[in-house]
Amino acid sequence: MKECILLLSLFVLGMPAEAVVTPTIQKPLTAESHYFIRDSPVVMPCKATGEPSYKWYRDGKVVQSEKDRDGNTLISFDSRSGDLTIPKYSDRFNGEYYCVATIGEAASMSQMQILYETRLPPFDPAADTTITKTAYSYVKLPCSNQGKVVGNDISYNWYLSEKSRQVTMDKGRLFIDLTGALHFTYVIPSDATSQWKYLCGYSSTSLKSIRMGNFYILAVNKADPTGTDPLLQYRSENVEGKIGASARLECFFSGYDSNTTFHLPTIKWVDSEKREIKNSAKFELLDNNRALIVKDLKEEDDKNYYCSASTRSGNTDEMPVLLNVTSKPIWVEAPKTQTIAASTAENPTHAVFKCNARSLSNEAEPETPIWYINGKEFSSDLNHLKYQRSNDRKTLTIKNLRKPQDIMCVQCRVRNSNGVLMGDACLNVVTPIKVNHCPPKRQDIKKGDRLNLTIQASSDDDNNNPLSYEWIFGNQTYTKLNKPAIMEYNPRTDETYINTSKISNSQYDKLGGEYILRVYNLYDNKICKTFVKLTDTKEPAAVAASAGIDMWIIGLIIGIIFLIIVIAIIIFVICRKQQEGDYNVDKKETGAGLDPEKELRDKGFNDLSRPDYDDYDYPDKKPRGDLEYDDVPIGGDDESLGEYGDEEDTHFNEDGSFIGIYQKKENERQNHKTESTI
Repeated sequence: MKECILLLSLFVLGMPAEAVVTPTIQKPLTAESHYFIRDSPVVMPCKATGEPSYKWYRDGKVVQSEKDRDGNTLISFDSRSGDLTIPKYSDRFNGEYYCVATIGEAASMSQMQILYETRLPPFDPAADTTITKTAYSYVKLPCSNQGKVVGNDISYNWYLSEKSRQVTMDKGRLFIDLTGALHFTYVIPSDATSQWKYLCGYSSTSLKSIRMGNFYILAVNKADPTGTDPLLQYRSENVEGKIGASARLECFFSGYDSNTTFHLPTIKWVDSEKREIKNSAKFELLDNNRALIVKDLKEEDDKNYYCSASTRSGNTDEMPVLLNVTSKPIWVEAPKTQTIAASTAENPTHAVFKCNARSLSNEAEPETPIWYINGKEFSSDLNHLKYQRSNDRKTLTIKNLRKPQDIMCVQCRVRNSNGVLMGDACLNVVTPIKVNHCPPKRQDIKKGDRLNLTIQASSDDDNNNPLSYEWIFGNQTYTKLNKPAIMEYNPRTDETYINTSKISNSQYDKLGGEYILRVYNLYDNKICKTFVKLTDTKEPAAVAASAGIDMWIIGLIIGIIFLIIVIAIIIFVICRKQQEGDYNVDKKETGAGLDPEKELRDKGFNDLSRPDYDDYDYPDKKPRGDLEYDDVPIGGDDESLGEYGDEEDTHFNEDGSFIGIYQKKENERQNHKTESTI
């Protein structure tokens, strides 16, 4: 293994530990709704890390301590313990509450807590209602004229006016639905009222009370039992269930089945893919399968479920019941607590917080996020160069961090039709690593010199954030655990060096090159560089290696470029040769619309003898007879070719061809002969 001598040392100058001074809410951690009965004492705790001071907010405003005329406290909070106290609760204290814990300037915000008074108001008064039915037919008694009920422990029951005796469900023949209505799958003569009446009631376990409704009088005409087809009389519509909770779906069918023990229709449920639903960890069937409980709701549970019924007489179609899964906004990216080194002139730092939430796929998108700085709503008074929000308000950027001014907590609130989501995160700004001394950027040494590579640095130093070091030389990385053995350290002066007079020539020859020292912790990173040149030796191979790209890569690139150039030259020469071998005259004749080959086939090499003078209309005709040598005029090329036509037309084409021209003159000659004959 190639030996690389690394002569670096890092001395951390201790500084007092700087504790993180941002509080973290521990209670309440989740958004919840709370129901209290009138005049009950209420204590809402708020706890955070450290020793913060506390404030409670109601509907966005600080809770103010209130007292009655007698000086008794109505509502208050303890800034040291964090408790919100309401000695006697009433609906005047209903609202959205959250607490803020503050240490110094940094403040953290809790999740939203919604407070309600449990209410069980009386029914609106109404006259008695009389219903007359035939035995073995279906009957429904609505729970009418209800007041505005508020609570999470409300239940419905039906009673007989005789000593307020509760109506029994008679092994499933009777059924109370989600609205409180009482259904009779079929009535029998004993259901008729004589000296008593039916009445609806609702109750609260926390209030320990029952409210009774109005009276129903039921008359039943006798008839013989006969089997009847099942018929859907009621199904719950658009049932809402929150993510993580359970939902109850209901279907009620009338009908009389003479073939079963209790003469009730048989009910079956299937899911959206028509798979039969049975009792499992996800589903529970209750009340003779009239109720389907879907547990631990998830987004994919939002769909139709189907119920159907059958008797000996017939079957029903599958009837859809929609389950609407709802949720307050769901985080896509919540704000996260960060620790970042403060800005320097060379390295400005920024903190970016995200507040990106969504609604379920079947619901409207959340409202625009609202940002808070240390529990106080973001305002236009803040420095817009320092605090920057994106156009969609889903990102908050804090620029050019400073310590301690920018140690803070930020919050964002996102709301949709089903609730509020709060995000809380803190920013802790730490002092950046300070390099107090670096080795010289360049050191020229010779054998016998002392190579001093002492480095001194300081930082926020606590047990959770120590400095770490890496040395890089010749593409190798080293740590304190494998530093070079020849390094010498002077504890009195805190110097680290190599005495080159004490090392071998082979070790010395390998000292040249660039050294990189990386000093870092969890939040910052600094680098020092020094280049060592040996003035009494040739440059070591390590220097070239440290300079960048290996030489063999450069050679490979040059070779590839040369090969590409040679191939390009060969292709050019081949194309040029092919061009020179073409018969350009033929190309031009053909391009002009002529066909030289066809002309030769049609005409052949005709025997064109010298024409007689009688065939031409010369001004001075010569007598017939043989021509003498001297009779032939001697002239230039133009004259010698004149006999083929008019002098001005007997020229070669521009490419030296006369094929087309000759054909043209031959045609003219034939036309001339025809005229003379006539």
